[in-house]
Amino acid sequence: MNRAQTGVCGTCRHAKRLTTRGGGDILLCRLSETDSKFPRYPALPVLSCPGWSAPEAVS
Repeated sequence: MNRAQTGVCGTCRHAKRLTTRGGGDILLCRLSETDSKFPRYPALPVLSCPGWSAPEAVS
């Protein structure tokens, strides 16, 4: 998946990329685990999101 396909989710620290049994890629929004206003598997591309957060810096 690229940025055009994922939108802001592709660069969000809360997104986790998963591969389905059929070989497809989907994104899981980990914010959905604690806040029901965020869908577990958002319809992509997501153009804006109030929960977006920059990835953590790698030290």
